[in-house]
Amino acid sequence: MNRIHLRSESGFHLVAKIIENDAKADGTAENIVEVYCMDDDYYSARNVDILVRVSGNALLKRNGQMVDHYYTDPAGLVRFSVINKVAEQVNVTSEVFREESTQQVLPVNFIANSNVMKISQVVNTNRLFRLTGEPTTAWPGASFRIDTTGGSGNVEWNVVQSSAEVTIESDSQGSGIVTIHNRPRQICLIEGTDRVTKEKVAYNFQITSFVNMDATRRSIYQTESIYGSNILSPGAYKTLLNQWGNLRAYAPWNRITRARFWTNDTGLITTTSFNITDGTQEWEVNATVLNVAYRVGSY
Repeated sequence: MNRIHLRSESGFHLVAKIIENDAKADGTAENIVEVYCMDDDYYSARNVDILVRVSGNALLKRNGQMVDHYYTDPAGLVRFSVINKVAEQVNVTSEVFREESTQQVLPVNFIANSNVMKISQVVNTNRLFRLTGEPTTAWPGASFRIDTTGGSGNVEWNVVQSSAEVTIESDSQGSGIVTIHNRPRQICLIEGTDRVTKEKVAYNFQITSFVNMDATRRSIYQTESIYGSNILSPGAYKTLLNQWGNLRAYAPWNRITRARFWTNDTGLITTTSFNITDGTQEWEVNATVLNVAYRVGSY
C-alpha cells in the first residue's frame, strides 16, 4: 500500500503551547508561550520568521508592542513573554510570516494584581497564635491552621524542616492545616508558595514541651511510679491552656470525663490538680484518682 504524504501550502507547520499562564496584571509578570516550527517532513525548521500578535491590552515584553517578529533557533523554537496591566484573557496569535494558513491562536489569562501575599493569622480551635514562634507545646495529633491574604489564594504548602514529625495539607480556601504527629527535634519550618503569583510565605515554631495524656485515672502515688519527673507542672499545664485554650476541644483530651489532672506539685497529704478546661487549680487528697499529662522524650 502506498502512503500519500500531504504537504502544506506554506511548507511549514506550527505547534504553539503555553509555558506559563495566569500572570499578575502588574505590567511585569509574564505569561510565556513557545512555538515550534517544522518543515513538511516534520524536521525542525530553523531561522524561520514567526509573526506574533497579542490582543486586548497585552504587550509583547521584548519590544513593548502588540506585534513582533521572532526567528526560530536551531531547534525550530521561539519563546516569548506577554505582559499586561489589565486583568483579562487575551489571544496570542503566531504564524509563519505571510503564511496565514500556519496560524496558531492561544488564550492566556492575566489575573488581578492583588495585594502582596502574607500570613494573616495562625489559629487553632480556640485561640490565635502569635505570627511566629508558636506553638511551643503540643501533643500527638495537635492541629492548627495558617491563613493568608493577598496573592491568588491558591497556595501550595510544604514542611521544609521536621517533615518526619509534622505534616501540612491545603484546604479549599488555600489555608494550610498543620498536624503535629511526634515530637519535632528541631525548629519546624513551613513554607507556602502561591501557585499563580509564585510569592512565598514562611512560618516557624519550636516545640519545647511535647506532652501526652493518660486516660486511666490513678492516685498520685501510682501516677508518680509510672511517670515520675515527667508529670507536668502547673506552669506547663498553664502554657498549654494559654496557647490552645480549653483542651476538651481537642482529641484525645475530649475523651476524658473529668477535667482535673494531676500536677507535679505534690505534698505529703495533698497534690495540686489542674483543670484543663478553665485553668483553675485545687488541692486534692493524694488517694484521689485522676488523669495525668506527662512530657514525652528527653529534655
